[in-house]
Amino acid sequence: MLRTVFVALALGVLLAQGSAVADQDIRAKRATIDCAKDPVVAITAGEGNYTVTGSCDKISINGGQNTVAIESVKKLGINGSGNKVKVTAAEKIGIVGSDNEVEWSKGPSGKKPTIGNVGNNNKVTQK
Repeated sequence: MLRTVFVALALGVLLAQGSAVADQDIRAKRATIDCAKDPVVAITAGEGNYTVTGSCDKISINGGQNTVAIESVKKLGINGSGNKVKVTAAEKIGIVGSDNEVEWSKGPSGKKPTIGNVGNNNKVTQK
């Protein structure tokens, strides 16, 4: 029993340390985010307006009803619902939430980005 508790505590500490890497946790309703300063962004607020400049490694949009303009991202994850996202360049786009609109312009090396869409009623289009 004691060993099980210890293993659970150790695992919890490791997971907490790993989640602390979501470097820029944006909770404001309006922001311009520079990925040159920190390439990992998490937007957790809802009903906001965001502009993301520079080249990002990862952007997670967890809030809903946001409008987001992104210059460049390797991995874009949308977990919230009702977001409108315009991304100039993306390598991977993953959508879990519903009722999102994503417009992308280009993928890596002129190819289409990898797109995963498991949510409902999402629209993903090329600009």
